[in-house]
Amino acid sequence: MGRYDRRKSGGRVNKGRRLALVGVGVVVIAAAVVGGVLWKPQKSQPTASSASKNSSLAQASATDISGSSDAISSASSSKKTATATQSNGQSDAPSTALASSTSQPTPPDPSTIKQLHIAQLGLVIDYANTLPGMSYSIGKTTAGTTYVQLSNTQLIGDKCTDDDGVFATILKDPTVTDSVTVSMVTKVGDVTYGLALPSGACTGNLALFNQYQASMKQDFSFLRSVLNTPQA
Repeated sequence: MGRYDRRKSGGRVNKGRRLALVGVGVVVIAAAVVGGVLWKPQKSQPTASSASKNSSLAQASATDISGSSDAISSASSSKKTATATQSNGQSDAPSTALASSTSQPTPPDPSTIKQLHIAQLGLVIDYANTLPGMSYSIGKTTAGTTYVQLSNTQLIGDKCTDDDGVFATILKDPTVTDSVTVSMVTKVGDVTYGLALPSGACTGNLALFNQYQASMKQDFSFLRSVLNTPQA
């Protein structure tokens, strides 16, 4: 009867321990659950050092981009300027050439020239005073063009028949056919005059012949009317 009571009492103690352990486990689980609900991970805030570093990187990037933009802008501006300068150079060249071809030559010094008056045409011809002089004859071509032949007897040679020492011919209002032989033209009033220079194949004095022709080419543009010639 007494043994029975001890077993019964021991079973009650074991049962009480189990209940206590179960209770402790429930408390632990509940605490874990509550802690999990209350605790939330917080995002870390950047430190002052980190923010300063990020700001420096942003400024450096902005500076690099700005620098590249300025370089591109400067290069583009220089290229446009060079192109404009080149375009301006390529567009100015023809104008300069045209101005040069149409500019009036400087009149000869009166002390260095002689004058030949052709009364029938009312013309005055200038030529270098170093030349011995010249004669003229007036005629007409088969087409009716009036012309003046200029000559000097010192130029007559024996290579051609009937050589008269002619070194130049001036045609009044030359036709299209006459223009084939004309090397220079000038206007006196409303009249056009053309200068034709023959070859020196027939002359007996080629050096003097060339001097006459050079003088005519130099002074032909100053061919003028007797009315416009200053009195000596």
